[in-house]
Amino acid sequence: MSALDQARDIREGEGIDAAALTAWCREHAPVLVPEHGEMTIRQFPGGASNLTYLLAVDGNEYVLRRPPFGSQVKSAHDMG
Repeated sequence: MSALDQARDIREGEGIDAAALTAWCREHAPVLVPEHGEMTIRQFPGGASNLTYLLAVDGNEYVLRRPPFGSQVKSAHDMG
């Protein structure tokens, strides 16, 4: 596995509100986050065009991609 495959601490200014994401998942995709499950969020390095996170809940792992905060990089495709 390369260093780019290893999730790390979230970069400054690119954090996600874990409580809000957990609440959203419980409402829209409850199978992902059980009522008493706790979500941890880490970030994959690189990816200035689209930010990629590793969500871990009760031994299960999911990947979340989102557009960057602020103005979009010219080379990025529109995720919206």
